[in-house]
Amino acid sequence: MSKLKKIFTNTKIIILIVALLLAIYLIHPTSGEGVAIRSVAKYSAAAESFPRPILSPGPGIAPTDREIIKAVNGKKITTVDDYYSSIVGLEENSSFSVETNKATYYLTIKPLYKNSTINESNETEEIKIGTQEIGLTIYPRPKNNIKKGLDLE
Repeated sequence: MSKLKKIFTNTKIIILIVALLLAIYLIHPTSGEGVAIRSVAKYSAAAESFPRPILSPGPGIAPTDREIIKAVNGKKITTVDDYYSSIVGLEENSSFSVETNKATYYLTIKPLYKNSTINESNETEEIKIGTQEIGLTIYPRPKNNIKKGLDLE
């Protein structure tokens, strides 16, 4: 017992333990499912969601503090492929929910129109050119706060 007490009262051992605990706190390892939001496009369905818009994460935010998508329309999201398979069948003017670790958002996909001028009569008409994008760029959920550079990838 005295040998163990001697080890834990040693200054170097105490500094080592404190440094290890601090490193674990700063790295902040996490586990769980879902996908992280990397960015949100301006004027997209996500930027105009209800009750508030989904915001792009700031450049200084830690990877594990990003908003995590947990479910789309009640379907659990575990991987990037799950996310894309759940949004592939959405049609224009359809509403759906996106549940994240911070809130639940309700989005509506709208049709996109382009104004066109007819030369002979100088009238303008709207021509449908497609459907609005959801506007979310996602990636697999980070497991810790270590930011990898080009040399670590």
